[in-house]
Amino acid sequence: MRHLGENFQTNHHYSDSLYLYYHAVKTYTLEEFNDYFNVLKERCPSAAACLAHEVGSEKWSWAYFIGNRFNVITSNIVESLNTILRDEREYPVAAILNSIAHKFREIFRKRYAEVDKSKTIFVPVAEAILRENMTEEDKLYVNNINGSTNEFTVLGYGCSAKVNLLRWLCSCIQYDLVKLTCAHAMAALRLTHEGEYNTSIYNYSSQIYSKESYLLSYLELICAVPLELEWSMT
Repeated sequence: MRHLGENFQTNHHYSDSLYLYYHAVKTYTLEEFNDYFNVLKERCPSAAACLAHEVGSEKWSWAYFIGNRFNVITSNIVESLNTILRDEREYPVAAILNSIAHKFREIFRKRYAEVDKSKTIFVPVAEAILRENMTEEDKLYVNNINGSTNEFTVLGYGCSAKVNLLRWLCSCIQYDLVKLTCAHAMAALRLTHEGEYNTSIYNYSSQIYSKESYLLSYLELICAVPLELEWSMT
């Protein structure tokens, strides 16, 4: 969302209120989103109207996003690629393609090496989120009034959350979108799994974050464009 933030500053000149935009981006519930966005509308009506109607809240806000976010925040992958391929745009077509292949091979090599040397079950960024959630979970209390093995009410910080472990859902919305066990889900897992708690927080998270899945995604070969003499014209 950095591109939208930069446009916010350049075209609408409301840099003092930019923090409201980023808070609205990263909140998970509609209630929190509205708290920040309503203040933004008061201070920067033109920018708020552009974000809501021209761009669309579902393209930049976690609260309105309709799918799984997986901690990726971008609404324009083309602009992101243009940034890293700025110099190559003046090259001949074959040279552009080979330069792209070279850059991505290097990116893939570095990312593979970084994760391969880690000793964790999930990739480092996911592990950091889980550690943060575990710290918060220590201060929560779990209530299981109806005796269900899957549905819990989690209390703490002056509010409550509803957790459904079977469906991987939590009323905080973070678990639903990111698919990593939130603090509320962890509190429920500590109650239900006890000795297997440390393993359960991974079992109840998406395996897309696992070290193995990440390494497999960077194993694909990226081939260079062959010499023109070797091109097939059929």
